[in-house]
Amino acid sequence: MISQEHFYKKFPESGGHISLSNIGLNKLENQALVYFVHWCGSLCGTGHYVLLIKNDKKWIVDSKGAMWIS
Repeated sequence: MISQEHFYKKFPESGGHISLSNIGLNKLENQALVYFVHWCGSLCGTGHYVLLIKNDKKWIVDSKGAMWIS
């Protein structure tokens, strides 16, 4: 992972970057949970859990919850 300073030198107009966790699936593989982070600076970012549901061969966001904000 590159440093924040290096990232903004390379992408000066960027609004930040995102990170995603590995995806956790239930036994039926029709629900998935992922952790999503948006970083936009040393005191700028948010973290969320997102629950996805597979409906008719298509994944949709069922719910999401903010875990932290800075």
